[in-house]
Amino acid sequence: MDAAEIMVRALQYGAGLIGLGLLAATLWAGEAPGRASRQVLAACCGLLAASSLANGLIFSYLVLDSWREVFTSDGLLFILSTFEPAWGFVGRAALAAAALIALLSVRGKAGAWIAMSLLAAAISTFAWTGHAASGEGWQGGLHKVSTITHIIAAAVWLGSLGLFLSRLLSPEGAASEYRQRTARLLLRFSGLGSMTVSVLVVTGAVNAVLIAGPGNVISTLETGYGGWLMVKLALFAGMLGVAALNRFILAPALAERLTDQAAHRMRLAVMVEVILGAGVVACVSVLGVTSPHPG
Repeated sequence: MDAAEIMVRALQYGAGLIGLGLLAATLWAGEAPGRASRQVLAACCGLLAASSLANGLIFSYLVLDSWREVFTSDGLLFILSTFEPAWGFVGRAALAAAALIALLSVRGKAGAWIAMSLLAAAISTFAWTGHAASGEGWQGGLHKVSTITHIIAAAVWLGSLGLFLSRLLSPEGAASEYRQRTARLLLRFSGLGSMTVSVLVVTGAVNAVLIAGPGNVISTLETGYGGWLMVKLALFAGMLGVAALNRFILAPALAERLTDQAAHRMRLAVMVEVILGAGVVACVSVLGVTSPHPG
């Protein structure tokens, strides 16, 4: 059942981060989602809603140890009245469904803003269905706030990559004017990107200390959780390296020359960054169901 839970967690993280991030990046660029983007966003919302419900069912089965009990009214009431994460799954699914309705019923930037707000609320519920849910008192509150901030910052980064990749792969990408605007957006994102990385580093460190315990960080690195955490950090470091290459070399070269070769190099670099980001999401999905404590 761990494999199934990891899979649905990965689907939730992927759909939620891409959906929220793509909306945020598109609006930041001063644009409204086009037809293709709306289709991708609708798929993200639908997938987030479905995988959240699936995760809730798996959670209920792990508690009740019976699929028959999961689908009874008594079992449902027991889960909802006893376990806080259950409401996290339900709330996430409802918010994702509401974002889907907003995208389909409200056109232009207004619909995008409404959907983005709903998706931001949806992915914030991850703080109630992961390690942060076990915290109590001020440390528990700090852990939830740090987790929410970390997830939203990650969405901004991954969403911007989705926006840039879609522009670099667009049939319009060969036009010099379109390519020039893409290059300007890449250069404009550098400041926001630096802030996003800073937020990820700080909140990631806070989360690691709160999950392991202030005096147990080193010993946690020797566990299976620590191993996956090191893989995640290695992939994150790779993303930082590629992002630096984009910011200081490839994006300025594209803005200056607008050649097919410069666009091709930029496109490959963004694709590598997206692949590394997918690896980070996979690691986070595993970490969410792995105990940070020895034994």
